[in-house]
Amino acid sequence: LLLTQGVLMNTLAKVQEGHPFVLSENDLRIVVSSMLRKELEIFRIQDGFIAIFDRLQFYSQTTDETSGFDHAWILIMGERGSENDMSFLGLSDLYLEIGFAASRSKSPTAFIGKYTTLLVDLLFSFRVTLNSEEQFRKAVQFYSDHRGELDCMYLNGIINKEEIFNEKRND
Repeated sequence: LLLTQGVLMNTLAKVQEGHPFVLSENDLRIVVSSMLRKELEIFRIQDGFIAIFDRLQFYSQTTDETSGFDHAWILIMGERGSENDMSFLGLSDLYLEIGFAASRSKSPTAFIGKYTTLLVDLLFSFRVTLNSEEQFRKAVQFYSDHRGELDCMYLNGIINKEEIFNEKRND
């Protein structure tokens, strides 16, 4: 991504009629936040329908279920998330858990709004943290800070392995 006088030039944007598509960072935050929030709201509604009707297919492709998160990653990071990138996998797991946890919340809409904002802030912080290990540490710290409301299998497994490793190292 190219930063020029506080304006984010999206490297993935198509050139239309010789003019690059330009979004300010604030506009990009609004677009990404809205996209993720709406997808989580649809996810929550879908979950409710599945509870009533047992089984429904909402997506034309199985990869559509979390395409909003994948697209947010691309827009913010300038590249596709990789299945080999632990920070991408960790945040993807967090994103799904926010959708499930919203259904357990007393105020699902407020829950989704709160966590979408926090997740977008975390994603934008990754733009200045180029090291993927540091990005992953930030994702784990975010999860640790909100573990009372979120329960992510992938991150729980990572944290448990780290705790066991640290215990063995301290012995």
